[in-house]
Amino acid sequence: MGMLMSMMMASLTLFSLQGMIYVGSSEGVVRVPTANCSFYWTCPQCVLARDPFCGWDPASRACVGASNSQASLGQDVDRGNVEEACNSVSFSHRARFSPNKLPAGESLVSVYG
Repeated sequence: MGMLMSMMMASLTLFSLQGMIYVGSSEGVVRVPTANCSFYWTCPQCVLARDPFCGWDPASRACVGASNSQASLGQDVDRGNVEEACNSVSFSHRARFSPNKLPAGESLVSVYG
């Protein structure tokens, strides 16, 4: 099997304000980002991903992290409507759910096994 070994996950915690997921096991803790917006190269790809942590920035013509940008971003998490999100001049429509509108408290999801 080489260097790869399977490990039993003991806990999974989302810290939405940090944009990170922490995965714990008997071997240690791994930190994983909630989004990899640079994976999407076009507005339709970005919108169709329906990732609440990413949005299309028309100024930089890139899919960027919603928490890293002050601009109005094109995204439609609810419907994935590319036409509305990518062709809108102002990109003022945003989905009802966004990382900044989560319930109070950092930890959104915790799973222990």
